[in-house]
Amino acid sequence: MTKKLFLPIALFFTLFLSGCVSASGDISEDFILEHGGSYSEQLENSNQDYESKILSVHEFTGETLEMNDSIKKIENKLYSLSGYIYSHNVNSNKEKELKESNIIIKVPSENKNSFVSFLNETIQVTSEKSESIDITKEYYEKKLKIEHIEEQEKELKKIYNNVSELEDLFTVNEKINDISDKKNELKKDIIHNENQLSYSTIEIKLDEVNEYTIETGTFNEKFKSNMKSSIQKVYETIGIIILFIVKLIPLILLFIIGGYVYKRYLKEKIKSFIKKEKEYLEKSKEEQK
Repeated sequence: MTKKLFLPIALFFTLFLSGCVSASGDISEDFILEHGGSYSEQLENSNQDYESKILSVHEFTGETLEMNDSIKKIENKLYSLSGYIYSHNVNSNKEKELKESNIIIKVPSENKNSFVSFLNETIQVTSEKSESIDITKEYYEKKLKIEHIEEQEKELKKIYNNVSELEDLFTVNEKINDISDKKNELKKDIIHNENQLSYSTIEIKLDEVNEYTIETGTFNEKFKSNMKSSIQKVYETIGIIILFIVKLIPLILLFIIGGYVYKRYLKEKIKSFIKKEKEYLEKSKEEQK
């Protein structure tokens, strides 16, 4: 009889401590977990200095004269900084025979500045955007929620050890499993946050061009760029001329063959025909006299 009375009293006491129900029974644990509840107040009222948790995201738009070469340099630099390419999509512009790349890069936070400097030296950056996302409050609220759930687990395990009825054992065990699942979900979220914090995200939209739209750099760099662009244009002009000639080849061949046939066969026949006509006309005139 004592154990039967102990179970509901202990369960109510445990759920009350963990925030599962309020005194009035109208505030659930899910509500508290979703809205922060007492955890937010604990963070605000705590004298503890929490380490800031800041996510770093950078976006670059840039140009390059040689896409494959730039991508290779980026890959090598990432390897040296223990970073990696998270995703990479390449599209080809068939009309201009140029490429467009969208790259998402993950680089250790401590090496972010080194990579950003390298990127500014490797490609022609046309725009840059940086964003910092503060997840400090969200991160430590999850930590506190886990602590509260672990306290709840301890209380429920004490109850479990004092229960003799099979039905009560199932009830307590089910509750232990429920809160354990919530704790595991929170731990996964924290691991995900820690992975995000360990690496900075850098997004690059890179276009391959024949010449830069914005001229920057030293005189030598500009001179080389302009020379390369001029040579490229000369190649393109020569290519257009060659293509035009190739298209004219059938017409030229037809003209040559026609000239040969005319000279070889038709020219003598035409001369012979004209000569005969003259002789005929002269003979006709003599007969008329």
